[in-house]
Formats: sequence, structure tokens, C-alpha cells
Amino acid sequence: MQFLVFKKMIEPLQMWLLTGGRCVGCGKELKLGKRSRKGKGEDFIVCECKRVYVYDNAGKKYRRALLNELS
Repeated sequence: MQFLVFKKMIEPLQMWLLTGGRCVGCGKELKLGKRSRKGKGEDFIVCECKRVYVYDNAGKKYRRALLNELS
């Protein structure tokens, strides 16, 4: 139960960081991370803290990469 309350509190903060182009772990700008082509108009971005994000070139939005996308 406490986990769900914590998740509801932290999720808006993480979304705010992502819309600003910042890592949810360390707060650094994602445009400074290592970029590699994923395909379909998307790029993988690896932050210095090793979190992996996907950048949608068409929508110009960031999101966390799913586990099945990394393999």
C-alpha cells in the first residue's frame, strides 16, 4: 500500500523531468548522453548514470526504454 502512495507521488516529478529533457535519476540533460539510432525515427540515449531513454524525433519527447527494447 505504501509503495503505491510513493509511486503516485514520484510519478509526476519524473514526468516533469522527462518533459524538460532531464534524467529522472541524476537530473542531467539527456542531450548530453550517448546517442545511438534505434530506428523508426527514434534514438536510444544512455545517461551518465546508465539509465536508457528513447527519444522520439517526430514528437520530440523522451521516455524510459522498456526492458524488451534493450535486448
